[in-house]
Amino acid sequence: MHVRNKHQAPRYVCDICAKPFFMRSEFNKHKMQHENPDKLKMQCQHCLKWLKNREYWRAHIRLHVVGEVKCEICGRVTPNRVAYRAHKKNAHGARNHKCEWCGKSFNKAITLREHVASKHTGATLYSCSFCPKTFNSNANMHSHQKKMHPVEWLEAKNNKAMAAGPEGPKEVETDEESPNT
Repeated sequence: MHVRNKHQAPRYVCDICAKPFFMRSEFNKHKMQHENPDKLKMQCQHCLKWLKNREYWRAHIRLHVVGEVKCEICGRVTPNRVAYRAHKKNAHGARNHKCEWCGKSFNKAITLREHVASKHTGATLYSCSFCPKTFNSNANMHSHQKKMHPVEWLEAKNNKAMAAGPEGPKEVETDEESPNT
């Protein structure tokens, strides 16, 4: 397997995106993504979310069947393993992004950026797509849009859902990680 994948030329190459494949079955599955991606989509029977293909569907289904996981550090109960991993990283992980102004540390660069804009510089990072109001936090902008522009917000949400699948998922927003991130 290693020799074939690393030291031999691929037997199949996609004529659309030039992605190489060693196995005909994988090549044919890939071609289907270009030709008719809706045929590959699968819907979760638990939450009705549409997934790109069987691999994403299988990873997603595990979220529903694993069950709750309790954090051994703080005792927080998460609904599944993916949420548990995200909790451990966000609540107990390394905080490598340090504010030059006040020394406070953050897990994510975007959180540090929003902190600096909010507490120190007043920089505008986000703007409402429905009015001229600006924000230095994505969460604040989202709350504003949902509260102050409910009709436009719902229409944008439904448009996003329509783009996600043939019938559109019932829930568009999720805090879950995708299987390939």
